[in-house]
Amino acid sequence: MLSLKVRFLLPFLFGLAALAAPAAAKELPPRPAGAMSGSAFVAKIRNLSGDAREAAILAEVRKGNVPTFLRRLTPVTTTLRVDGRPKKVTFLAMPDYLAVGSDKDFVHIPMNPITAQKIADEFGYSLPTPKMVDEINRSAKLKLAPRPLPPSRRMVTTEYYWKHQQMIESQRKGRSTGSLTSGHKKDIVVTNRLASRPRQVAIYGWHRPNGRPIQPLSLVHDNKYADYSHGVRLVSKKVYVDGKADTLANVMKSPRLAKSISYEGPMRTLSAAPAKSGGATYKIASKTKKMPKKKLTGRKGRMQKRRA
Repeated sequence: MLSLKVRFLLPFLFGLAALAAPAAAKELPPRPAGAMSGSAFVAKIRNLSGDAREAAILAEVRKGNVPTFLRRLTPVTTTLRVDGRPKKVTFLAMPDYLAVGSDKDFVHIPMNPITAQKIADEFGYSLPTPKMVDEINRSAKLKLAPRPLPPSRRMVTTEYYWKHQQMIESQRKGRSTGSLTSGHKKDIVVTNRLASRPRQVAIYGWHRPNGRPIQPLSLVHDNKYADYSHGVRLVSKKVYVDGKADTLANVMKSPRLAKSISYEGPMRTLSAAPAKSGGATYKIASKTKKMPKKKLTGRKGRMQKRRA
C-alpha cells in the first residue's frame, strides 16, 4: 500500500517525467520517400530569390521535407515569482532551426517572416520572443559560436545560405543533431514593436559563447528581407505552468505570467508578420502631434497671412 505522501506526489512526478521527455510535433506531415536532400534543394533554388525562393521553401515544408530530429521538441523552463511564490513556465522548442532535407543532409533555410509565420500558423506553432531566445540559449546543450560572413549584397543569396550551412556543420563535427542547439543563427522573433511597425522583420540573437547576443532586437529591414544569418526556430503553442497545460497565447497576454517569456510584459502581438497574417495583433492608439506653423517674416509672412 502506497503511503499518502507518495500517492500525493505521484501526479507531480509523472508531470515532471512528461516534461523531461521530448514532445512529438505531429503537425508536420511525414517526410516523403524520395524527398530532396538539403544539398539538392539548395541546387534547385540556387538562382532563385525573393518571392520565388520563398514559395519553394514553403512548398518543401508543406510536403514534410523536414529532418526527423526537428520533430522532437525540447522543454525549456523559466522561473518567476508571482505574489511572492515561485512559478515555473515551461515552453517547448524545436531543438534547432527549421531546415529542409534529411537528418544526414539538410540546410537551415533562412526565410522572411511572412513565410515563417505561414508555416507556424499552418502547423500549430509560434515564433519566440527575444526572452525565449535567451532562455533557449541558456538551456542549450550544444552552443556554437557565431560565424559571420563578410557583409555584401551576396548576404541574401542562396550561395551564402549554403556557405554558412557548411560553416555550421564544420563546428558541429558530427555531434548529435537532436540536442538543443544555439549560437549559430539570429532568430526571427515576436515583439510588441511589431504592433506599430507591422511591415518589418524583427530579429534578435546570435549568441556569443559568453551568452551575449551579437544582434540586439532590430526592426531595420522590411518583412520581405532574409539573409544567411537568419533562422526560424518554432515553438509549440502548448506550455506548462507549474506542470499544468496551458497555451502560449494565454501566458503571453497574462499580466502575471508574461514576464516569464517576455521582456516587454504582456504581448500585444502574437505574430512575427502581423501585416500579412491578420489577427493575433492588437491595435495601439496613436497620438499625432500637430507641429506649430513656423512664423515667416517679410514678403513670405504677408503672403502667409493672406492665405490664412
